[in-house]
Amino acid sequence: MTFSALNFYASQKYNISSWWDRQVGLAKDAAISAMLICKMIPKNNLSDVFLPYIIETTNTTMGETGANQADFATIQLFWSLAGWENTQEDKYIQYMLASLSAMNELCYIVDRTGVEHGEGISSDYSISQHNPKNGTVYCSQLYTCSYGTVLLSNIFSFIKNLSGSLNLAEDAISNLIDELTEGLGWHTYAGMIDIHPQGRAISRGTMSQSGWASWTDILMPYCSSAKQPALLELKKRLQTKDEHNNNIFIGARAFWVNDYLVNFSDKFCFWNKAISTRTAGSETGNGENTKGYYIGNGSYWVTSKGNEYYNIQPVWDWERIPGTTVELHAYPGYPTWPKMEWGSGSWGSHDFVGAISDGTTGVLAMTLSKVHISGARKTNIVSSSQVNCLATCIDTSKTSNTVLTSVAQDLFCGQAVITYFDSTQQVVSDNENITSKTILSVSHNGLTYDFSEYPGQNITVKTANQTGRWSDINTSGSTTPITQNIFSVWINHGKSTSESYGYRIYAHDEMNIDDILTSRSENHHLISSNDKKLLAGTIYQIDPGTKFSLYGGITLEPLSATSFVAKADDSELKITSTDISQKGKQIEFNVSWQKNFSIVTQRVCFPVQTGNEAGRSTTLTIKFQ
Repeated sequence: MTFSALNFYASQKYNISSWWDRQVGLAKDAAISAMLICKMIPKNNLSDVFLPYIIETTNTTMGETGANQADFATIQLFWSLAGWENTQEDKYIQYMLASLSAMNELCYIVDRTGVEHGEGISSDYSISQHNPKNGTVYCSQLYTCSYGTVLLSNIFSFIKNLSGSLNLAEDAISNLIDELTEGLGWHTYAGMIDIHPQGRAISRGTMSQSGWASWTDILMPYCSSAKQPALLELKKRLQTKDEHNNNIFIGARAFWVNDYLVNFSDKFCFWNKAISTRTAGSETGNGENTKGYYIGNGSYWVTSKGNEYYNIQPVWDWERIPGTTVELHAYPGYPTWPKMEWGSGSWGSHDFVGAISDGTTGVLAMTLSKVHISGARKTNIVSSSQVNCLATCIDTSKTSNTVLTSVAQDLFCGQAVITYFDSTQQVVSDNENITSKTILSVSHNGLTYDFSEYPGQNITVKTANQTGRWSDINTSGSTTPITQNIFSVWINHGKSTSESYGYRIYAHDEMNIDDILTSRSENHHLISSNDKKLLAGTIYQIDPGTKFSLYGGITLEPLSATSFVAKADDSELKITSTDISQKGKQIEFNVSWQKNFSIVTQRVCFPVQTGNEAGRSTTLTIKFQ
């Protein structure tokens, strides 16, 4: 009989190498089987062997967090229901209520310094898991679309199948609505899921949005009228993969817990991840993601159609992840890639790293030293029409091999066009490799990579077949060779203490790209609009007395190293900023303007954000009266 099989399973006390298979996979199958047969077998047939074993090995008091705790809570619900039906003992009702309580807690914001060490739903609605410990600090690891979706799937199974006093609390469900509309919904665009929040799951194949739309249906009965439009828009985006006429998931969103910036427009999406002394890039584990060493090192993915990276992982050159600056073949132990077992060693080198946004304009800034490259200051600034990528102070003097900054690496759509500074153009087809210091821009698959503001950069454009195997990045993957035609753009660097770069990305048919200019020095990376109503970027180091001009004769004098967005009109100036180092520093600016033929100066002091809010940007308004 089936209960004999369950007792046999329990008596074996399997000790297989995979923790998940042992504690979750097998345990869930066994608990579901017990629940299905509990009414059809004699009373107490499960109480001698099976129930004592599974109570001891899979329960919600074992110290698990996030998705793992959600798995345990789900399994505990199954075996407690089976235990109650088979024994009628009240303790199983208590176990059932305990599983509900544990699942309820998983819906709330997790304390970054609490017992979970930040694993779970964060205050910025990103989801973290497997946060590695660097000395005394647990570094947050972005995992919204892997462990996070497992967590959410388990939670939604509770909401869907339970009711009344056995369902989750109203405020817990309300927080889930925010998690979908303020978090998860920003990780997918035109049917593509960002690679960053997938963690090591990127080596398993391109993830789907299976179940996400049904979650919006489950939440709708609990949703206020104010939040319903966002849920409905998310469902439409998930089902149609159409980003046009989207007025809700639009603009820039900063995830300050995980040093992560997202920008959506109706023409393309930009996902950008940095690492700091507080955050991790990615992890290796169970033989997965064996080449993810540079993920998060300023990496970005930009998509307009949603197909640019579909199953590209086996053939990708993982030393040329877009946005990263890398010395080729320089990592320790080459050609063996360095292991980041469960995130160890994947954190950043500096604390001056962070993302801010006022909703439409965003900034991600990073200082990074990696292998033999040191001190790189990299800033990406997003606005409604474009992305500006700026970097200075890249010290390559200790490198021995080629150093490059990757601009693009995606599936070749069949044609690219190079425009040179003399206005001539060149069509790039299959198997071409072009290097020049006179390239003004490169257009491919609806996007343009524009180098016009910084002439003389040594740029390579390449199209070539690249071959690899899933087993190259996942020891459990297929060993069958795969070949794809790949389009790549990168900037070649020299050997010096002060390498730099500058370029912008925009939709190929975008008509308003010339209204933004950049300013780049060792100590600041900025963009400004032609009408001077916008100024945004990062101040890496204060140059005493340096002031920046804005619309209407306004001057802005940063008094602190930080990122900011400033927007002016005739009546007011709005400044968005925070202490991106998250060290509890006071961020200050002097703002001056003319009033009644005299100059008025006001000191603007941003509130010091601490705890879960550390790094969250604030917008302050100065009225000109």
